[in-house]
Amino acid sequence: MHLSPSQFIRLFTREVGLPPISYLSALKVREMTRLLRATHHSVRDISRTVGWKNQAHAAQQFRKLTGLSPTEYRAETRSRAVAECFW
Repeated sequence: MHLSPSQFIRLFTREVGLPPISYLSALKVREMTRLLRATHHSVRDISRTVGWKNQAHAAQQFRKLTGLSPTEYRAETRSRAVAECFW
């Protein structure tokens, strides 16, 4: 592409609305939400699956974007699913 890193970041941000690192974090959190709902894997394993080696950092990024910790998110989505089953 023959772009400098700063030029790439500027163009990416203009087109996507987020810097590349923020976009990547959002994609990782999105995949974490899916895995937390669909599997019984530990938060540590899910963090590693999406590419974060540090579970604390993953949880921090997750909370920043969702307002909940991964554990809180899992508990909330499961309790909501159970409540919906007993209409």
